[in-house]
Amino acid sequence: LDGEKMSKSLGNVFNVNDLLVRYEPQVLRWFLISAAHYRSPISFNDGLLDTAAERVSYFYETLLKVGRFIEEHDTGFTGPLPGAEITASLLPRFRAAMDDDFNGARASDPWQEAFRELNELADTRKAKRKPAAAAGARALLGQVRIVDKVYNLLNRDAMDYLLAHRAKAASRKDLDLDWVSGRIAARLDAR
Repeated sequence: LDGEKMSKSLGNVFNVNDLLVRYEPQVLRWFLISAAHYRSPISFNDGLLDTAAERVSYFYETLLKVGRFIEEHDTGFTGPLPGAEITASLLPRFRAAMDDDFNGARASDPWQEAFRELNELADTRKAKRKPAAAAGARALLGQVRIVDKVYNLLNRDAMDYLLAHRAKAASRKDLDLDWVSGRIAARLDAR
């Protein structure tokens, strides 16, 4: 914890159940997978968990955005797919990292690249490129789902997860979401 060994005698031990009050289970899973190789010491603090929480939130936000994009623009395009290289390399790179003594930290790299590519595909602006981008996104999302059978991070409805994440993040910062919503509404009324 913050560079110091955890021990009960020092009083710096966290119970998983206590952490789950403050963070979603997916956040702890992602933190443990991506932080370091399982045989290496893992530095642990709230800042690192907050970073992991934001990353998992990014994954779920991407799922929402890409799902809408595919729904609107996937017309059965059959040409060369954008993002085909990342789609083709995701599983082999993931497997190679996992075969290397279960190196979860290295295995997270192609996963994160896949999410970057998914966002780029969903951000396609030119109308004539959108069907190809949607087909590419669908193919890449299929590979992401295969990897997620190992990670089990994306096991919730995206909107439900994001609402729970928002509530827990506000709780960690001692914010009252109703008060914030009221202040936003008052500002909008004043405008």
